[in-house]
Amino acid sequence: QELEQLTLCCLVVSICVGFLCKVALFVAQGSTMRESVRLLEDARTQFCNGDNNQLTRRRYQKLSDNIYYYYQVVAVPAVIGWVLCPLLSSSVTMTDQDQQEARRQLPMPVWLPFDINKSPTYEFLYVAQSICSLVTSQSCLSVDIFFVYMMLMAAAEFEVLNDNVSAMEYTNLKTARTEPEEFISKYKRSGGNLALPQNGQDLGEETYIENAKHTWLHQQLLKNVLHHQKILRSVSLLQSGMNVSIFCLLFINMANLCSSLFVAAVLLQRDGSVGKALNALSTIPVQLYETTIYCIYAHILTDQSDRLMYSAF
Repeated sequence: QELEQLTLCCLVVSICVGFLCKVALFVAQGSTMRESVRLLEDARTQFCNGDNNQLTRRRYQKLSDNIYYYYQVVAVPAVIGWVLCPLLSSSVTMTDQDQQEARRQLPMPVWLPFDINKSPTYEFLYVAQSICSLVTSQSCLSVDIFFVYMMLMAAAEFEVLNDNVSAMEYTNLKTARTEPEEFISKYKRSGGNLALPQNGQDLGEETYIENAKHTWLHQQLLKNVLHHQKILRSVSLLQSGMNVSIFCLLFINMANLCSSLFVAAVLLQRDGSVGKALNALSTIPVQLYETTIYCIYAHILTDQSDRLMYSAF
């Protein structure tokens, strides 16, 4: 019994340390995160060239919402299973009321100077631990979703910038293709002989049109450069706020995965410990999903950033 309690306590402590580190680092980087959010919001407001850009941003917003829902599907059943497992285990293994009172279990191991198995102390502690477990899981889930949301919104801005740069290239090519057609049309109208404009007014009009085209391209290029600079500043702030937090998160997740497997193996070797072993195993899908979303969606951000070079050339 003491070995079971010790192994389960080690797992709970390692998970709680990960939660505390994540939340503490997030709060410590609050000003940096707010500045990054402000820059991304300014970029969304200032740099928009039509409905196509809005569709791109809405697509990434929908993807972020889906990730949140999937995360809830993984996390909430794990918390509910952790909370209900002691009740189910005691109801299956115990039938006598006196023995059941003597062997009552809580979702989290706790040692207090008074008898925790007496009613209503046991019920109060059970409800309090259940609420704390749900609030803690939702708080950490919100921190993860915030980071993923910021990465996806930065990726959306990079994709919008890629589309705008590619549109400049298309406009330039279209202009270059229409100039020979205008030359041939003038050549035919002159009866097959090359004819230059007869007065300075026509030449000045053509020069004005060319200057207007170059001015428009220059303005678009300047707008895209400013957009790129704002995205880079936002991503730089986001990276500075995430570096330590994500390193600690991934390190603690690896430790928790190993701890969960070790605790489950130890508990399964003893009679009557299936419920506690399931508690340990229920944390594995959440930790795997948490690690996966950071790897996948950070890769999307870097892909969109690297694509900018090909969009420009």
